Amino acid sequence: AVLIRAGEPLLGLKKMSLNRGVERLEKICVGPGNFARAFGFDLRDNYRTVFEPDLFVQDFLDFSDSEIVRASRIGISKSKDLPLRFYLKNSKFVSKRSK
Repeated sequence: AVLIRAGEPLLGLKKMSLNRGVERLEKICVGPGNFARAFGFDLRDNYRTVFEPDLFVQDFLDFSDSEIVRASRIGISKSKDLPLRFYLKNSKFVSKRSK
């Protein structure tokens, strides 16, 4: 399983902004709860598969390894030293960047 903690909204911006109650683009999908609210996900979506007909996941852009930062996990107490946090270098949509 993967926990998506943030995203850069590209399509459906008006709907996402309404779902979240914010207009600032950088704030719409920051944090796993906000990300889920922006897309309209709720607890009924737990345990759903990405292969269901009404949920569509698509590759959009390819990034080189040099553009992807691998860092320690944040906001947890166990195994926080594991380098299992990934994000795009210089992304303004990441809540906290590694130093």
